[in-house]
Amino acid sequence: MSTSELPAPLTELLAPPIETLTEQKSKRHGRRGGERSDAATGSPRASKPAKQSRADDLVLGGAPIARLLPPEVVEAGKARATRNLMVLIILGVLVLAGVATGAAYLLAQRSQAELEAIQTQNTTVLAQQAQYAPVRSVQNQVKLAQAAQRVGAASEIDWSAYFAKVQGVMPAGVSITAISGETASPTAAIAQDSAPLSPSRAATVTLAIDAPNELTIADALDALQKLPGYTAAVPGSITQGASAAGSADTPGGSAWSTTIVVSLNDGAFANRFDQKNQ
Repeated sequence: MSTSELPAPLTELLAPPIETLTEQKSKRHGRRGGERSDAATGSPRASKPAKQSRADDLVLGGAPIARLLPPEVVEAGKARATRNLMVLIILGVLVLAGVATGAAYLLAQRSQAELEAIQTQNTTVLAQQAQYAPVRSVQNQVKLAQAAQRVGAASEIDWSAYFAKVQGVMPAGVSITAISGETASPTAAIAQDSAPLSPSRAATVTLAIDAPNELTIADALDALQKLPGYTAAVPGSITQGASAAGSADTPGGSAWSTTIVVSLNDGAFANRFDQKNQ
């Protein structure tokens, strides 16, 4: 196929001849020879040609390159590559969004299934509890009765056992002629001692005793401190008179007698219904 048969645009592109390396050297030697002749004849030096653009510079030793495509085609190719890259990025984002949406949907379905299973289990448990409602009612009544027992017997004292303890701590020669006890109730508190600096009390024991002398009464007051819940013991007036036990107790048939009020705190309580004692 000859050059004349090519289309007009390609003929114009191929019209400028491609210079070979030999032709470039020949032109360069010719320019140098011309310069020497000018110097020998004394003629003025020819003006230096204007510097060509970088695009027209020839590369020594390089392969000849012919750009047959117009610049518009090259720019269109670059624009197409950029457009394809953007399309790929958009497709990647859409794929990631789809995967994330699918994962979220699956997680929501799993959570919903677990919620339904828990609700079904709760319904089953409630149905079973309904079957044992009477038993739970009885249990609540038992707990209420136990609480009432603890409240009602909170200030209870086993007086028989406590009076035996009082008798047990009395020194020799002291006889108890009368004894009584009083404690607070759930609805009423016991009267407190009106004497200054007297400790608070939850129960009292009042006992009348006969002793051979005053020192024995003092020993009895000291012995009462061994009682559980003891806080104070206050004696009344001490009188000397006939002994209630007769002349065998004291010489001459006379004895010393007094009344003692013992104040007690909650340490004297029996705590029958305390959970710790059960």
